[in-house]
Amino acid sequence: MISNRLRKGEIIFYMILLALITPVGIAIGLGLTLSSGTQSQSQILAVGILQGLAAGTLLYITFFEVLEREKLESVGMTGLLGTFLVIIGFALMAGLEATGINNIKILT
Repeated sequence: MISNRLRKGEIIFYMILLALITPVGIAIGLGLTLSSGTQSQSQILAVGILQGLAAGTLLYITFFEVLEREKLESVGMTGLLGTFLVIIGFALMAGLEATGINNIKILT
């Protein structure tokens, strides 16, 4: 947002909007998931559409904001190398999730 030269008030507005909309989205997802014991076809379709929107948003942010060409060139990287590093990071996090390392309880 700063690189697009938005005014300070606009940036604050967008931050507040995100802070308000995120819990609303979570509530909608929980409501759809927990509304009945068995899920109907329409509930499954709605959850699938919402998950698709969430995944698309993450992909958009990754490839158009995080891997922006000017940002990568400023640190001497190409777009292909940046994409490769994102894939490596995803693979590491998926590996941690698959092994259950993040669920280990620390003994105190």
